[in-house]
Amino acid sequence: MKCSELPSRLAIDSSVVLTYLLGESLADLVEECILFSDREVYLPSTALAEIYYVTCRLRGREVAQRLNRALKDSETVEIVHGLDEVAGELKCDRAISLADCYVIALARTMDAAAVFAKREKELVREMERVPFDVNLLFLEDLGEDMLTH
Repeated sequence: MKCSELPSRLAIDSSVVLTYLLGESLADLVEECILFSDREVYLPSTALAEIYYVTCRLRGREVAQRLNRALKDSETVEIVHGLDEVAGELKCDRAISLADCYVIALARTMDAAAVFAKREKELVREMERVPFDVNLLFLEDLGEDMLTH
């Protein structure tokens, strides 16, 4: 898949933002194809806590506070609140993390694709058991596809 083939609306997991912020191997892909593209990019408000604690542990409180402030003020990512019931329903039915439920709930609510950094075994198992009603994309797959095109 090429950048141009990505859906126009994306609900992203905190792992996608962290890939970019921490300069991991697929950071360029996140920058070019997701964060600074013409796409509508959504982030569940719960992801802010995940981004905060990971950056706090790795880089300290001041950096974590600055990054969260920047995300909240950002015009590239829209922070979405009010997904508790939809995420709760997903968690009731699925054996995946609550954070992943919020991303999928957001994708469902915004008619977007859900984007995660890696294929987590719980997500894959649930996708195989009963397909989700939204498109799930994984940066690691996109990175491999883009390298071969």
